[in-house]
Amino acid sequence: LAIYGYHLTEPVGPNTQAAAKIKALRDKIFKEITGPYWTPERKLVDEAYKGIPPGPYSPVERSDWQHYTEIQASLSDLSGYIQTWSGFQKFQQVKGDKAAHAVIQDFELRCKEALEVPEATEPSQISLVLRTHYFSLLARKP
Repeated sequence: LAIYGYHLTEPVGPNTQAAAKIKALRDKIFKEITGPYWTPERKLVDEAYKGIPPGPYSPVERSDWQHYTEIQASLSDLSGYIQTWSGFQKFQQVKGDKAAHAVIQDFELRCKEALEVPEATEPSQISLVLRTHYFSLLARKP
């Protein structure tokens, strides 16, 4: 049995201090704003399936955090990624397009502050390095 998944994409650049602030902003949207709109199964993914019993498979080999991809992206790309989350989509469905747009506008404004770029700068012109970590579980029947 082979299972893999990924953790939330996160900024790691252009500088670590700004990236940490942007990650905190992303986490606020994930936990506080869209949190109530995720299905209960989302918790299993967030925990990298650690809560699932191994069943008839053993031993389970885990690989967490050492495998990742990094891409050059923009703040618009990160905002677009957030808007693809099923929890965000459900939030938008319940609260409306105006509320969803306000969340993204606020996120982009706060990111600009963290990056110390002028407010008028287009999000598509703001460069970021985004990293996605992957996890895997490997097991076989005894």
